[in-house]
Amino acid sequence: MPEAMACRLSGSGGWYILTACRPQDTGSFKKRFTTPARTMGRFEKTLDAILRGTSDAGIPSEQLISLLRRLGFDERIRGSHHILSREGVEEILNLQSKRGLGKAYQVKQVRNVILKYKLGEPEDGE
Repeated sequence: MPEAMACRLSGSGGWYILTACRPQDTGSFKKRFTTPARTMGRFEKTLDAILRGTSDAGIPSEQLISLLRRLGFDERIRGSHHILSREGVEEILNLQSKRGLGKAYQVKQVRNVILKYKLGEPEDGE
């Protein structure tokens, strides 16, 4: 039975499972890398980009709105304005895109709400 261990590959974005099999005739180990054990999805990537704050003007507005909906916000649309609110959150977010991207000051508002209410943190047991 092969021995499996988790190892982080330098330059890679995720953890991979390394399986070392029986030594071959040449004396070397046959090593096989499987698929990433945990990959970052769009939700995690968008949340990470918002929390980093390095590219506030480069966040696609559709991803920003999708992230907020996944965090439990209710959305209503009035013209080009997406108004998002959530029970337990005092602030009401009014988002409007500019050429498909969220406006930098609105992304900053979203970041401040996420940090203030500790949204997007893993639940107990995850």
